[in-house]
Amino acid sequence: MNTDTIVDTLKMPVHLFVLVHGNNGAAHDWDQFIDALNREESEWSNYEHRILAPNVNEGTKTLVGIRLCAERLHTQVEQWVDQTIEEYQNDDIEYQFYISFVAHSLGGLITRYSFSLMEDLFDRVVPLSYFTLCSPHLGSRRPGGTIVKNIWKGLVHGVVGTFYQQTGKDLMLSDETLEADNQLLIQMSEPDSVFIQQLSRFNNITLIGLPYYDYIVPLMSASIRNNNPYSEPDYSTPNFELYGHDGFSGEYTTFFPEVVGHDGFSGEYTTFFPEVVG
Repeated sequence: MNTDTIVDTLKMPVHLFVLVHGNNGAAHDWDQFIDALNREESEWSNYEHRILAPNVNEGTKTLVGIRLCAERLHTQVEQWVDQTIEEYQNDDIEYQFYISFVAHSLGGLITRYSFSLMEDLFDRVVPLSYFTLCSPHLGSRRPGGTIVKNIWKGLVHGVVGTFYQQTGKDLMLSDETLEADNQLLIQMSEPDSVFIQQLSRFNNITLIGLPYYDYIVPLMSASIRNNNPYSEPDYSTPNFELYGHDGFSGEYTTFFPEVVGHDGFSGEYTTFFPEVVG
């Protein structure tokens, strides 16, 4: 994570949000999120914002593979950013543009791949935040072991590998055109790769996963870890909890009402939530 991003206080900030849907999804999946974002921004933000929900990979277009979906996404995002910047050129005010990506499920991988194509774009706008919601960063392969796990493994591998076409091969690390140790997700994980270099340019990186009951994208794949440290909830616990993250201080409790067991946002997050404190 790049902690060196500095907000230029001498320029009017404009925050660009890109909302990327998941497998077989559509741009309108974000309609309620966009309404909420516009409502919250109008209440506490002191800068302008623009929102793009890309539509170039809707429906079955997500089945062609992560790479092709990322290329389409990159093209639409770059055109939109250029058009947005152009709209501000006739103004006497000098602007600084920031960009954040929020992606759901497969959209998180498509977005992360697209960053490798955005080197020039990130020289024109500041990459600020990258959020993924239940994205299979470690793919969709399942471990065996018990009878139940073997049955579930067979079902998942069969469905993803058969019906998800090239995207399924990417998620299962089973693309026969690539060596076993050079599958797409492995390429995207190499420390010296352009994928990681571009990702490191973001000031904030947040990976959200469900500790239990997400049978499509388990916590380990969504949060890039090798085990699940959380106990399975029982009927005595609340239906929804936010826990297991770092750095949320008590001053953010008004922003997250009814949150159970969080540790608090640290000061480094104030660039993304500039007016929430207090």
